[in-house]
Amino acid sequence: MKSYSLRRAALLSFVPALMLTIAVTMGAAMYAAHRTIDQSSDASMTQLASTLNVLTRHEALEGEDIAYTLGSRIEQSRGLQGSGIAFRIWGDGQVITSSANLPQGVLGTSPGQDGFRDVKVDSRRWRILTVLDADNGIAVEIAQDLRIRNQLVEQVGASLIWPLVIMLPVIIAVMLFGLDRILVPLRALSGEIEARDASRLDPVRPKIVPREILPLIGSLNSLLDRVKQGLDRERDFTDTAAHELRTPLAALKTRAQVTSRLIPARARARDSMNELLSIVDRTTALVDQMLALARRQTRSAAGPCDLSRIARGVVSQILATEGAGRQIATDITPDVRLDIDTEVATSLLRNLLENALRHTPEATPVAMSLSQDAHGTCLVVCDQGPGIAAADRATALHRFSRLNTQAPGSGLGLAIAADICDQTGGRLELGDNSPRGLRVAVTWPNVTPNPRHHV
Repeated sequence: MKSYSLRRAALLSFVPALMLTIAVTMGAAMYAAHRTIDQSSDASMTQLASTLNVLTRHEALEGEDIAYTLGSRIEQSRGLQGSGIAFRIWGDGQVITSSANLPQGVLGTSPGQDGFRDVKVDSRRWRILTVLDADNGIAVEIAQDLRIRNQLVEQVGASLIWPLVIMLPVIIAVMLFGLDRILVPLRALSGEIEARDASRLDPVRPKIVPREILPLIGSLNSLLDRVKQGLDRERDFTDTAAHELRTPLAALKTRAQVTSRLIPARARARDSMNELLSIVDRTTALVDQMLALARRQTRSAAGPCDLSRIARGVVSQILATEGAGRQIATDITPDVRLDIDTEVATSLLRNLLENALRHTPEATPVAMSLSQDAHGTCLVVCDQGPGIAAADRATALHRFSRLNTQAPGSGLGLAIAADICDQTGGRLELGDNSPRGLRVAVTWPNVTPNPRHHV
């Protein structure tokens, strides 16, 4: 299954769109700034030309030296140089005066046509305005270096782009925060599903859910309902099978016991009947184990249970069933509590003890210890049978695995115990007992149990 990040996908979708928006906005702003500066500069040139025309006519009417008077006033207008503006004034076909910053070759040898025009001189572009006053024989020419306008546009662009550059990380951070907020319901839904154990198959009903994932939740609830119906049918079948299998086995055993009593003690038929009784007992035990294994898949979590009390009860029941020839040495710490189902704990203890007794000679004790400390809970069962080689221990935990075909059993005891440990968060380890035999250690760490491991 290929996975990907929603946050990354959203960013890869939003950031290019954001950058495109910024680029378009900057382009539009620069275009508008360029037009505004052009219009403003043209207006300034027009106003300056009109002012110079009025001054020229005024000085001519006063009969003063126009070049001298305008020259002194021009000296007071040095600010024109900073704006890149130069001018030249004509009177009666002669140049009356010009600004000191007027480069050669920008204006021609005679006034141009009335109005604006652009010229290029030595790779520099100039904006030229010519104002003709034919009634008074005056022509005013204004020239501006277009680099000044471009510099103004660049300054406007810089004033716009730097705030955007500074705000871009802030915008992305706000987007990430918004995405995290959007994903909160998904995380809550994931946490709710994660907190469920295998028996919780009721519909998922989050408090807040985006409309976009309602179909997903609907499909999930439909799946949970189908699984629940399937497990219900399986449980019904298990209960029915338990009754249908145990009843004929019990009747068969009863009939075999009655028949055995009617046969003389030394008759060979009596031995065959006893063998039949043994087969019936093993078959009954196998059916019980298989039914317990199937039922456990649908059992709900319950706990904590008093594992010490359960252990003492299981030992008493087994000793009462097995007879006086069996011994179980116990070292049980009082009041050991564990967060697992009581019937599951009983099944675990019974399977481990019965497996140990099955492989231990009669009159030889089996040892069981149960302890709990700050690190966790530990259950140890030791027998004095043939043991299991290190290379075969993993195989011994598989269902219906019988390494010793001469010994009674179905090969389910250790498999059921390992399955219980896995589902309750415990760990089962097989080792060597001293001086001989098998040592089975089950440990549950002293941490908050994962709800998925509840049985």
